[in-house]
Order: sequence, then C-alpha cells, then structure tokens
Amino acid sequence: NSDIRPVTHHKEEDEENNNKGSSDDPSAEASRPQPPVTNFVYRRPVSGHLRLMKQQQKQKEDAKKSEREEINGKKT
Repeated sequence: NSDIRPVTHHKEEDEENNNKGSSDDPSAEASRPQPPVTNFVYRRPVSGHLRLMKQQQKQKEDAKKSEREEINGKKT
C-alpha cells in the first residue's frame, strides 16, 4: 500500500493543477483520458473477480445439488 499511495496522491495533485490552470480551456478535457487508464488498471482484477464469483456460485450450486442428491438417496 505504501507504494500505491504516493502515486494516487500525485495524480490527484495533477488533476487539481489542470483544473485550476484551465477551467474553460479545451485542454482541460485532455486530463480526462487519464481516468479511463486508471479504470483499465482497476478493471482487470474486477473482471477476474467476477469470473471467480461466478465459478464459486456454480461450485456452491453443484455442492447443494450433490448434497440434495445424497440426502434424497439416503432417505429413499
């Protein structure tokens, strides 16, 4: 975390400086392409996380099915 914090702090400073320096200037929009880049960095683990969650859900459902089958098999 100690490595990540200075980077985020630095980015916030950059955005503030750009906004203060040119509020009506079109170059202010040039600072907008930066968030998508950070989004891309965040997105990769998220997509993997979603895939993991789906896998876990399937595993849970399979486990429930097998448990039910075991219970039903024992009862009959």
